[in-house]
Amino acid sequence: MIGIPRHACHHLRDYCAAATVHLLREREARYPALVNAGKVTAEDAATRLELALAIVAQWRWVVDPAAPVLPAFGERGYFGAHGFEMRDELATAARRQRAVADRNPDNADAAELADLYEAVAWWQQGHPGDARIITDVCAERAATWRQRDASSPRMAA
Repeated sequence: MIGIPRHACHHLRDYCAAATVHLLREREARYPALVNAGKVTAEDAATRLELALAIVAQWRWVVDPAAPVLPAFGERGYFGAHGFEMRDELATAARRQRAVADRNPDNADAAELADLYEAVAWWQQGHPGDARIITDVCAERAATWRQRDASSPRMAA
């Protein structure tokens, strides 16, 4: 992926969040048959479902204006998986979905989903330690809280 994906904008975060739910639901639906057919191990399926759950949790936090500036950091990161794990998983999902879209050029939904997965994967990149989306949302929320505190009557006194 080169450059900024077309759906990697602040005003499309809700669509990105919905795409992560789609990824999770698709895995929940497909993995049992893949495990039964021996195409995926049960352990791999469980790991990839856990990653999808963590990705959804992160994006629910992103789009929830009432969420804390940053959730508590646990043993495996903020959302139940390390950022690098989610980054790698999203990069793989984006490549796979783009391949599906490329094989089906008349399927606008497949292309749109590929665009969204690429945007989510882009947001997951960043400097070591935190994804771009975490840094971005934390900065926005902190600025909002500072502005609210500065206009508070108790702060003016």
